[in-house]
Amino acid sequence: IGGTQEAVWYSFVAVASTHVITVDGAIGTDPVLGVISACGTATIPTGGACVDATADGGIETRTLTGLTIGNTYYIQVYDYFGVNANNAFTICVTHTSPPTITSLGAASGCVGSSLVITGTNLTGATAVTIGGTAATITANTGTSITVTIGAGTTGTVQVTTPGGSATSAATFTVNPLPANPGNPISNSPQCNPPGVTLTRTGTPPAGVTWYWQTVAGGTSAANSAATFVATTSGTYHLRAQNDTTGCWSAGSGSLAITITPSLSAVAGTPAPTNAA
Repeated sequence: IGGTQEAVWYSFVAVASTHVITVDGAIGTDPVLGVISACGTATIPTGGACVDATADGGIETRTLTGLTIGNTYYIQVYDYFGVNANNAFTICVTHTSPPTITSLGAASGCVGSSLVITGTNLTGATAVTIGGTAATITANTGTSITVTIGAGTTGTVQVTTPGGSATSAATFTVNPLPANPGNPISNSPQCNPPGVTLTRTGTPPAGVTWYWQTVAGGTSAANSAATFVATTSGTYHLRAQNDTTGCWSAGSGSLAITITPSLSAVAGTPAPTNAA
C-alpha cells in the first residue's frame, strides 16, 4: 500500500457512545479510513478497523460503538495509491445525541404491567433496566419508551440508545405478584339445581385475597367466598390479588366441572295398561 506515509490525522472528543465517521473521496482519490483509541497505540474502538470498501471517488464509513464519553479518538485517512495531487476528500464525524429521562409514567407497577418512560433522544433504544433488571421494550419513539416490567428489584430506570445511556432521577418500585392459588375441588357432576359447589383448597396468605373467576385471567373482585356454586358446565378459576398493590397472580387454580342436564318431563303410566 503506497498511501500510508501520506496519511492525514484528525481527532475528536466523544460526546456519545456511538459516532459515525464518513469520508467522501473526490474523483481520483481512493480513501482508506481507520480509527484508533490513543496516539502511539494500535488499539482500536469497536468498529474502527481500517476499511477500503470502495474505489476511486468512493465513500468510506465507520460506525464506532462503545466509546467513552469525554475520551479523544484519532482518525487516519489516506489515499490507497498515495497520489498526493488528487488527495481530496470530505470527512464528517456525526453522533446521536445522548438520551435523557424527564419523567416516569408511574412510581410503581406490578410485574408484567406496562411503564411509559418520557424523555428526549430516545429513538432506537436498545435496552431498558429497572433496578438493574431488564424490561422488555414494546414501543419506542423519540420522546417515549413503553416497556413491560420484568421480575426484578426496585431501583432507578436506565435507558440505553445509540447515543449513550440515561438514568432516571426517580426510583421505580417493582411490585411482585402473589402466588397462584391451588386448584379447587368440587362435587361435580351435579344437576342444576342445585349446581356444582367448588371449594378452594387452602387459605389465602395475609394481605392477599382469592377471587373466583369464570374466565382464565379474569379480574373480577365480586366473589371471594370459600365456595362458589356453578350452574353451567365449564372451567372455573381462583385467582389471587394483593390487597395493597392490586397486583394479580400470573396464573390461577382451576377446575373443570360438569352440570348434568335435568329431565324435562316424567313419563306417565302407559295406556292401555294391558294388552287387549
